Amino acid sequence: MNYDQILSDPCPNCGKVGFVHLVRRQEAVAVRGQDFTVEAECFHCKACDTEFEAADGPDTLDLAYRAYREANGLVQPEQLKSWRQALGLKQSELATLLGWSTATVSRYENGALQDDAHDRAMKAAMTSSGLAVLVAAASGLPTEVRERLTAKVDRDLGSAQQLTSVVSHRISHAARVQVVWSKVCETVLFFAQGKGVSRTKLNKLLFYADFLHAKHFDTPITGLTYVRLPHGPVPDDYELLFSALHAEGVLDIAETLVGEYVSYMHTARRSPDIGVFTTTELQALVRVQAEFERTTAKDISERSHLEDAWSMTPAGQPVELSHSKALSLSL
Repeated sequence: MNYDQILSDPCPNCGKVGFVHLVRRQEAVAVRGQDFTVEAECFHCKACDTEFEAADGPDTLDLAYRAYREANGLVQPEQLKSWRQALGLKQSELATLLGWSTATVSRYENGALQDDAHDRAMKAAMTSSGLAVLVAAASGLPTEVRERLTAKVDRDLGSAQQLTSVVSHRISHAARVQVVWSKVCETVLFFAQGKGVSRTKLNKLLFYADFLHAKHFDTPITGLTYVRLPHGPVPDDYELLFSALHAEGVLDIAETLVGEYVSYMHTARRSPDIGVFTTTELQALVRVQAEFERTTAKDISERSHLEDAWSMTPAGQPVELSHSKALSLSL
């Protein structure tokens, strides 16, 4: 910004020269329920007592967004852009890789504030195993781009690995009990039958199914680890989990923009194989399905906030399976 030029130009309101001066002050900006103090700049004309901003001056909302990302550990715009460029990808190619629109990638690189789901997807994609999943799952990537990214993840992982092997190894590494991939897959398909289910609700259905079975029989159905996020407990690395199932061709994922947030609908492409479940596991699945069949994503999230599993777990930390004994739902 050319401060000297603005200070010497006529006031845009009254036209007088020599009365404009720069004003700097601290402003409080609220971002998603959190307050941040940022430095704001404007110009004041002493002659007509009018304030105005320069077109290329600092954006207080952008500064607040940056502060919010920093405070909450979110990816900053330049980090996303530099990672994309390091991979040699165009915005449209990264959008294909992530299953987003090109406009979404552009918005985030230009300072739009991402939601939690998209931020976790970015972070997962920035790991070798996460990138391996996305490359295998993405349809529509140019052949040269796919081959180049495949070669990169093969080098990073040491050798070419099957998609489900990569995901199951990553998820199993974080799990506290044995993860049964077939049960993970069929449980997701069980809840995504028919018209499908939103990602927010699906994550809570998985939680309730695992913790309900653990409440009565001491073991979860899938073995997935759950972490405490703002909207309730969710499976760790759930973005990679759903991407893997999408890549296998058993789960459709549709993206829609609702205001500034992105919503995902998950729909099973085949019926679940209920033969992988024990009698008690199937009983738990049916009970959870019946309990929340007509419940909205918002309602099931709010209910999950009342569970000890969420209320007694620090933000971002794994949920202890022992909290299942206090679950509000019973068989």
